[in-house]
Amino acid sequence: MQRIQDMLGYERLTQLLPTMKLDGRVITAILCGCGAGILLRKWLLRRQLRKKIAKAQEQRARLLEEMKSAVRHFKHKHADIQTESILSLSLLELSEKLQEGALSPENVLYTCMEHVRVM
Repeated sequence: MQRIQDMLGYERLTQLLPTMKLDGRVITAILCGCGAGILLRKWLLRRQLRKKIAKAQEQRARLLEEMKSAVRHFKHKHADIQTESILSLSLLELSEKLQEGALSPENVLYTCMEHVRVM
């Protein structure tokens, strides 16, 4: 009991309330109340964190579906694009072809989005 009182600040508590005669049960009740408050705060913070995580996961899933839909729509509209040829280019070749105008930035973007989605 002495060790628990030392850990939880029995001396500090008796210094804060020197005029009152403190019974061991009162101190125990105060310390238990503080401990319960700390545990409640931890639980509330974890619950709040779980809600944020769930919301982020839902948003991620929704945005992923939007991306998939955009890729499907683009592929349907532009069925003639050779995705393999775009994906086989090195970064240097890709940037050169984009600067020359041989490739559309939109075609490259949607090709890369589709490739990432497949992976």
